[in-house]
Amino acid sequence: MRLFSKSTLLLRHTTRWFMTYSAHRITSIQALLQSVSTSPKSTTTPHDDELELASRADILQAIGTLLSITVALQMLKLLFMPEHISLSAHILNALVHIMLFVASIVLAAHERFYIARLLFIISFMSYLAIACLLWSINLNVQYFFLLGLFVASYLFDKHERLLLSITSLIFCACFIYFQLSLPYSAVAQTWQDGLIASNALVMSIASLLCANSIRQMAIVNWQTLNTHRINYQNVLYKIIPKALCSRLIKQTSGVSSAITKSHPFCSVIFLDFTDFTYFSRHHTETDIVQTLHEVFCEFDILAHKHALHKIKTNGDQYMLAAGIDSLAATPDHIAITNAACQFAIDAQRWFLSRDFTPSMSIRIGIASGPSVAGIIGINKPAYDLWGNTVNTAARLEAYAAHGKILVCPLTRRYAQSIYLFTPFHATHLKGIGLSAYCILLGKK
Repeated sequence: MRLFSKSTLLLRHTTRWFMTYSAHRITSIQALLQSVSTSPKSTTTPHDDELELASRADILQAIGTLLSITVALQMLKLLFMPEHISLSAHILNALVHIMLFVASIVLAAHERFYIARLLFIISFMSYLAIACLLWSINLNVQYFFLLGLFVASYLFDKHERLLLSITSLIFCACFIYFQLSLPYSAVAQTWQDGLIASNALVMSIASLLCANSIRQMAIVNWQTLNTHRINYQNVLYKIIPKALCSRLIKQTSGVSSAITKSHPFCSVIFLDFTDFTYFSRHHTETDIVQTLHEVFCEFDILAHKHALHKIKTNGDQYMLAAGIDSLAATPDHIAITNAACQFAIDAQRWFLSRDFTPSMSIRIGIASGPSVAGIIGINKPAYDLWGNTVNTAARLEAYAAHGKILVCPLTRRYAQSIYLFTPFHATHLKGIGLSAYCILLGKK
């Protein structure tokens, strides 16, 4: 009687502790779900293996908590059993394995997942095996081995197939052994029927709670992976136009066709510094990089403002284009050239407003016409633009004088209704030959 009262008191405190811990675990899971769903711009990207290990540790802690509560409830159920049942042995079995489950939870929480997993699986199997042997008759306790089979599949990663297979076979073997070896009682008793029904009920509830916990973990993982996918896509869209991103992602490894897109009309712009060599000789490398960063960041802002696409930078040279992001079947020549001219004027005005070296300025070349954009090669894919239009813009920029904006005749034709230009001049451009050009002066 004294053992019974002490066991009841210990059971009451244990159950109260587990209820509190379970509420804390559920609150933690909900907070984790909320933090993931409300923080899509998080830049924390742990390694995939670490993320997967953390997720499996969370699953083990959640399932371990639920099983501990389930075993505690089983002890409560035993208090209503007839006196001839070996109550002390059942309670001792339950208490020992509750402590083992708690130990596995603590180990998982302190980044000892593999030891925690081993302890958890052994404790699961031993508790059920001892319970079946103590009852010595078929009361459907062995069906909990199938629950262990279900839970174990979430505790091993894809590289541990052999361990998972061995664990699954052991759970299946235990279930089959006790299912076939435990006899049904020859004389049915009311308490046996009630125990079988309660075991079925507990089995259903435990399976539901385990499945729900694992589903919550899966949702967290999916939302985390989706957040990373969105972040990676945003970075990719800053480098490559969206029209080509899907083709690049689907590209198989090895040599394959180039990922390109033809543009019947676009305006290509090159910007470069004049007297940059003199500036470099009188400043440290850190100062040079910081100056380039400041200037190119402003150019990026202006490019976004005028819907231009930055192609690349090469040393102190900045290249961008207008009209290559348009999805229209027929490009708007006037809108494209106007955007290119306005960007050049704004970039020149901003640069002159800054306190750089007096002798340093920028020169700009603009050419309009057809081009091909895309990605070539296998490693380190980089978006670029090719064609005579690109070559002309680069040569005009190289030929431009200090602080001047040179444009080709086609650019002037479509932008002359809004912008002022000088009369045409002719010069020999390297690799192109005799070419006409004019200087952009500003808006009318």
